[in-house]
Amino acid sequence: MLSVYEPNRPGSCKHHMMSPVLETAKHHRCAVAINAGFFNPNKDDHENFGKCYGNIISDGKVVQDSKGIQNACFGIRSDGTVVIGYLSEEEVLKKSNPFQQLVCGVGWVLRDGKEFLTQSAKAECKETETTGTLEEFFNVRAARTLIGTDKNGHVHLVQFDGETHHSGVNLSEAAAYMKSIGIVNAINFDGGGSSTYVAHSTIINYPNLKQGRTILKARNVSTIICIHDNKKHKSDHIAALTYCCNRNYLIIIGLTVFIGASLLANVYMYGYFVSYRSGFSTFSGTQKKEALKSLLDQNGRYSTGDDDSDEDEL
Repeated sequence: MLSVYEPNRPGSCKHHMMSPVLETAKHHRCAVAINAGFFNPNKDDHENFGKCYGNIISDGKVVQDSKGIQNACFGIRSDGTVVIGYLSEEEVLKKSNPFQQLVCGVGWVLRDGKEFLTQSAKAECKETETTGTLEEFFNVRAARTLIGTDKNGHVHLVQFDGETHHSGVNLSEAAAYMKSIGIVNAINFDGGGSSTYVAHSTIINYPNLKQGRTILKARNVSTIICIHDNKKHKSDHIAALTYCCNRNYLIIIGLTVFIGASLLANVYMYGYFVSYRSGFSTFSGTQKKEALKSLLDQNGRYSTGDDDSDEDEL
């Protein structure tokens, strides 16, 4: 039910194109969508403006390989395993049990239920974000978008509204909140004015706050996380789940038909038996009567006449 998508249409990262979350979500008919990976927001860098950052795999297709650049990633492998953390280039491109979905952020927020920001700040590639140093980026109050999993492996999307340097949350506060709702592993996606949350073709948060005012037009961003209606989506792991469900339904239907047919057969056999037994009893009674009549006729003890004498009576 979950996919990573490039801005709007496949191939857009190659051409450094961007799009609002709402437009990409509509194109892919997402039930829910959030912004995900980072991108180059520097308009003065004409050659690289809008460039998607990090590893990106969308529905099994490798869109971009970051060549081992170290940033916290979120991914789903072919067998449905959710992966959160740092990945080598070999792991990203691994052929056995390959990634079906993969996208990277900046900041491994929670690891095994504990805040992991201090360790993460030492490992992250700082060029991916543009707020300042990693310490500043982790500590600044701003709108935030995060993704994580609970102990059961369920995926959670978390979004905080805010205005950079003025309102919102820092990553330590985000980590505390996510722990409070049972999330044990989480990473941070692009935030600030990029933070957008779409549900059923409607933006439900307040993106791009400026001095307390809401800018109605959401920012163009890079990749998104898309949650599908599972009846429409056909990724490998969902197809496998659908197959299992359909197989179970077929087994139930088959057993129901078999039991029903068995009951009908039993009813038919019982009716046939009752009918046969009734006919046999009638036939047998007639045979007995004829045999008795023949025996009495032979012994002169039976008469079909009208003589009422006692000796002719049985």
